[in-house]
Amino acid sequence: MPHRLFTVIALTLAASGSAHADDDTVSSYEARAAAVALHGGIATPLGFGGVSLQFSPLAAVAVEVGLGFGFTGVQLAGDLHFRLPLGNFAPFVSLGASVSTGKLDQDIGAEGYGVVMDNPVWLNAMVGLEYRWSGGVELRLYGGYGKVVGYASCKPGYQDSDARCEDGYPGLGLALGYAF
Repeated sequence: MPHRLFTVIALTLAASGSAHADDDTVSSYEARAAAVALHGGIATPLGFGGVSLQFSPLAAVAVEVGLGFGFTGVQLAGDLHFRLPLGNFAPFVSLGASVSTGKLDQDIGAEGYGVVMDNPVWLNAMVGLEYRWSGGVELRLYGGYGKVVGYASCKPGYQDSDARCEDGYPGLGLALGYAF
């Protein structure tokens, strides 16, 4: 599996580097390496809404950190994603992974279902479409799956098993940003 990931990354970087080899056109990702974005969605690494700062050392690579709010408080996330070009000026397909954390406190209630976790760590896999206009405005639609991979403490409801402490959820988000 690691060799497949390395192959995908190498091909992405090679395609990005050669996408403009035949002309003098500079992509908007190369011209504007930093961006700030507002995020909204359901079960995203930044919760239901947040803000992120992104740096793109290459058109095909983005490193992003963000702060958001979920059901029960602050979410923090760090992301690395790769852009696969669909053409010189077409949207990019993005593939990425992120790590996020924040308190999870589902109301256990009288029915005995739910979970309360302190400092859960989520590993998220995402796929999306993104486009950045030459003026710097950026739009990204992304979806994926997040899985709990660690926590400081976890208390499932009395009707639930300890397996609730390793739950995973699908998510869908939209980011609107500006590159500078």
